[in-house]
Amino acid sequence: MIGKIFLLLFVAVCAKQHSMPGGVTDMTIADFKNSQAAQSALNYAVAAYNKRSNSLFHFAVLNVVSVQKQVVAGIRYIITVDMARTTCRKSNTELTCLNQSVSGNPAVERCKFDLWSRPWLNSIILQDENCTRSWDNMETA
Repeated sequence: MIGKIFLLLFVAVCAKQHSMPGGVTDMTIADFKNSQAAQSALNYAVAAYNKRSNSLFHFAVLNVVSVQKQVVAGIRYIITVDMARTTCRKSNTELTCLNQSVSGNPAVERCKFDLWSRPWLNSIILQDENCTRSWDNMETA
């Protein structure tokens, strides 16, 4: 009986903090920018996106909208970004081209990447990707 009461109190305290052990939690953009593991996961997702894309041009992250993480057997990142087409052709393999900024009024896609990172195995898996093309879905900063 005491065990059940303790469990209920534990759940109530966690619910009040808006966080359950093993649950999905929001990351601030500042925390995301300071997390090399989260940055690596996003870079992996963008590279996979560009590899599968039928576009002749590379897409780059224009804006990080939101980041969530979940501690599992590793870390699961759910990253939502606005991506825009660059003027950099995929046939151009120069490193400076891959870091080219977006200019003009580009086509924008809002993408939600679900990644599973296991750093001790040097492994990142893109579990799901959902992108929607839009010209006006960007949030103002």
